[in-house]
Amino acid sequence: MSIIRKIILGFLFLFFGFLVFMYFYVTIPNVRDGEKLGRIKFPKNENVFNFPQNIQPLPVLNTWLKPKSLEKYTDGDKFLADHNVIGFLVLHKDTIVYENYFNGFKKVILHRFFGHQSFSYAVVRLVNR
Repeated sequence: MSIIRKIILGFLFLFFGFLVFMYFYVTIPNVRDGEKLGRIKFPKNENVFNFPQNIQPLPVLNTWLKPKSLEKYTDGDKFLADHNVIGFLVLHKDTIVYENYFNGFKKVILHRFFGHQSFSYAVVRLVNR
């Protein structure tokens, strides 16, 4: 293999390696993204959006509990409290239809929303039922 081919292959290897590195560096979220990409200050909005409420009881237990759990629980709130759930919120068509907090927790207003894939997946599964 000639020296020119080795130089060209070395250059291509470095170039594409750099492209792959930059792809992962930019597209994978990181806790240091604010340092890398800069931060944007959003002005505080005094107009807080509140979802309309039409509070209803939880659906019948046999529609969302396994038969084994149905023997032990007759109340959905008791089931959620016993499984260390902090809060349970059900939205349907932009309306809160169920909201409850368990184990001494209360409703608080958070300034930031941290979404997780598992939470989004659970919401999509419930909505598509």
